[in-house]
Amino acid sequence: MAIKSILTVTVPATGRNLVDLVTWKDDWGVEGGKDDAFLKRAIARCSLAAEQFCNRSFAIETLSEVFYLDRDAYPYQVPGGVNPLQLSRWPAVGVTSIVQQDAGLLTPLDSTTDFQVMGAEGQLIRLDPFGEQMPWPSVVFTVVYRAGYVLPGQDASLFPGAEALPVDVEDAA
Repeated sequence: MAIKSILTVTVPATGRNLVDLVTWKDDWGVEGGKDDAFLKRAIARCSLAAEQFCNRSFAIETLSEVFYLDRDAYPYQVPGGVNPLQLSRWPAVGVTSIVQQDAGLLTPLDSTTDFQVMGAEGQLIRLDPFGEQMPWPSVVFTVVYRAGYVLPGQDASLFPGAEALPVDVEDAA
């Protein structure tokens, strides 16, 4: 089944640097602050290059993603759906809301009974009334969520439940 989605950043990241200046200087044995302005620019450029190479953003952002699950071409027939629903960004730090749109009717889903978040994978599992896994039906869903990693130098307490950027990504930058 084909799924199309439109991703919109609603609250952009406050910073994008994948390594902080203090760590970089410590790793390379650099002392003093004579070259700090240049190093900050270089870190920003290298971080951007890493994001472009990986084709993803690593910083925590708030996102709105609209999913369009394909329907069968034959009128009034709907294929079985999809499970799980894969978010474009991960790890998912939290899902604010999911709204299901079917035949013009908007139905907000309850995070305690209707779906489960697999944060590390950035996947959503749809639950039936008995709490069992079921496919996401072929309708339109709008998911508002936060995804990404706490970057070096950021205050982790501002992002409860979020993981730190993997050290291998920081080292690569």
